[in-house]
Amino acid sequence: MIRIQANKQQKVILTAIICLFVLFYAVLFFSSPRFTVHIVRFIEPFTEDTLFIAYTPTGVLSKSSDTIVFNWLLEDPNIINTYVQIRRADGKFYLTNDALAESYFYSRNMLRAGNYEWRVAADFSDGEQRASEWISFQVTAKGNPEILFGIPAHSEMSAKLVPLNYPSLAVYGPDGAVYISDTKNHIIWKVENGIASIFAGTMRSGYNGSGLPPLETMLNDPAGLTFTPEGNLIFTDMENKMVRIIDIKNNVVNDFPSPDTVGYEVYFQEDETILTGTIPRTWFIIGEQRWSEEDTGLWQVHLNGEWTKKEFPVRQASSFVFYNNLLYALCYNEHVIKEIKDTEILREWQVDPWAASFVIHNDAMYVGNHTYLRKINFDGTTEMISGGYANISGVSLGVGPNSLLLTDSDAKLVWELDLDTGERTLIAGQQNYYVRGKITDMVLFEDDLFLLDNLAACIWRYNIVTGRIEKFAGNGRMEPAIIGYAFLDSPFYYPAGLAVDSKGNLYVGEQHHILKLNRERGLVEIYAGADICYEWGYSGDGDFRTEARFQSIRGLCFDAEDNLYVADTYNHVIRKITPDGIVSTIAGNGIQGVPEYGSPANQSSLNHPQAVKISPQGDIYIADSWNNVICYIDKNGILYHAAGKMMSQNYQFSNFKDGEVLIAEFGAPSDIEFYNNGMIISDAMNGRIRFVKDGIVSTIVGGNEMGFSINDPFIISYPTSVLAHGDYLYVADCGNGLLRRYSLQQIGIN
Repeated sequence: MIRIQANKQQKVILTAIICLFVLFYAVLFFSSPRFTVHIVRFIEPFTEDTLFIAYTPTGVLSKSSDTIVFNWLLEDPNIINTYVQIRRADGKFYLTNDALAESYFYSRNMLRAGNYEWRVAADFSDGEQRASEWISFQVTAKGNPEILFGIPAHSEMSAKLVPLNYPSLAVYGPDGAVYISDTKNHIIWKVENGIASIFAGTMRSGYNGSGLPPLETMLNDPAGLTFTPEGNLIFTDMENKMVRIIDIKNNVVNDFPSPDTVGYEVYFQEDETILTGTIPRTWFIIGEQRWSEEDTGLWQVHLNGEWTKKEFPVRQASSFVFYNNLLYALCYNEHVIKEIKDTEILREWQVDPWAASFVIHNDAMYVGNHTYLRKINFDGTTEMISGGYANISGVSLGVGPNSLLLTDSDAKLVWELDLDTGERTLIAGQQNYYVRGKITDMVLFEDDLFLLDNLAACIWRYNIVTGRIEKFAGNGRMEPAIIGYAFLDSPFYYPAGLAVDSKGNLYVGEQHHILKLNRERGLVEIYAGADICYEWGYSGDGDFRTEARFQSIRGLCFDAEDNLYVADTYNHVIRKITPDGIVSTIAGNGIQGVPEYGSPANQSSLNHPQAVKISPQGDIYIADSWNNVICYIDKNGILYHAAGKMMSQNYQFSNFKDGEVLIAEFGAPSDIEFYNNGMIISDAMNGRIRFVKDGIVSTIVGGNEMGFSINDPFIISYPTSVLAHGDYLYVADCGNGLLRRYSLQQIGIN
């Protein structure tokens, strides 16, 4: 054996060489382009035509019993090949597979139930190979609740995949990030460099105390947002009736409970007090809304917790700003913007109904007038600036010298609008992506479950045997359907109701008329109502179906004889269309009101019925949504009370109580299904699925909290449709943009 012993000088030289070697490769490694799988945590469709979309909350999808789907998006043009790598969480099991496209399909049978991790590795044109971080996922045993379709919210995800749920406002923070009050998801998002992360809230509605970290604090309808000079975020938490401040330095949420209600707007003043508006306490007689005189002025909140009423001459100020030492307030119920000095009104400007938010920029007022942005100069002249929105709920200053942030609550999008060019840039929300997941209705024909996606303006076909999902109709554009076009070539305009006849033809409620998707011809046809979806009315009983007029169709269904029943929602009636095309009204007298049970159904009032279904016995059941009840028509045409305590409202409200069938309380029931000699009800505003059997109403999905939870699949948000088939209950979790599947045995009604 030959021994080589280095002297001290040699050791120093050797050590220096090693250090230089390590330093060289460290510099090489850290200066190399970072490999990021940009949306590795979240699913995104990779082509327009091929969609295997499903998801588990951890980032990989499990949309059927047999297939796991991994999707990602690569943005580095130097990537020449990619691989999916899967390992067991304990590191003892490892697979590598070529994946040339930005998606990979893997047989579930190859992975036993358990915890796993996955990542994407890539070969680069410079000969290097790099990989993304490991992402956890879980394979569950068959029969557990599953997400079949949609993109669940994560604590961090691409801003263009964020499933917003009626956001109220977006503002730029002092750090240059955009903060979004995602009202019905009960969270606040922070968007920075194209990535959205949850900044506050748990995605579960409720209240769990003050002084907690933002991500542990439950919110309940956050709305107005503003910042202090120190960078602390102030917001209104409407349903918790308080103003809250996120202390950035100490990472806690401090509460300022209101003695009354709090509104949408919040404003931080130079004297370090906070101003907020009020939400009106209202009561009504059908057709008339009365406002409490107490809903005037603004609340001033002191940082010691004291609330003082500022008696400004405003009522329900949904938006207000201070400009040149004057108060400008948009009074929602009066449809005016008032200019106020102290308590004196100096000037007023009329705004359109539904105008809810405005900002002053460059000596002009920019007002969100529902579907468009209007500029109002102080001399009273006006100009329409930008249109094509669903509902502008928030307007704030943009980051550019002449730009605005626009929050579109109903389209679930946040835009930045360049006022010089008129160009819009999407900041957050799912737009131009093929999966929106806002399923408002679904029907089953043979093995195909058809899903009506209200925001993607299309119909998806999900095969319950293979788990394959594909687009069946709609080109993704939110425009009126084009009669005579092929299914995939025609747009749709906010479609809401869906039905299937005995031959498999689909019928779509598109605003005020009904379309037929003729499977034999492969074309979109007009079935009932006017040729254009914008024409509405209440007429045509006794006439042929295309001569009849409807108003805001929400629900459709067929009976065994192919009679089509229509929930003509804003006419407050149920219509029937026979196979030979004759229209009649079978329930409702066209007047919004309280029904008279025991009387002929077509002589009684209804209140925004949203669903109609045929029971196994042949009775016609109605979700009388804004009366918060279920009723039915017997074979003699008499209307009867089926479930729910009568609580007539002028809008959708949440009322909840399980128990005896006629005193149980519902919140705008939206769908009905029959199963096992009972009735399943989609209780939208309560975020619950209810089951009625033997005179008792119980909750089978949902609970005291609405929202989304990674760990609890029984927490849902605004379910719009339910369907029972085989061993499963399918639930359209519309608020979360998901289609869920539950085992009927597991939820206890099999």
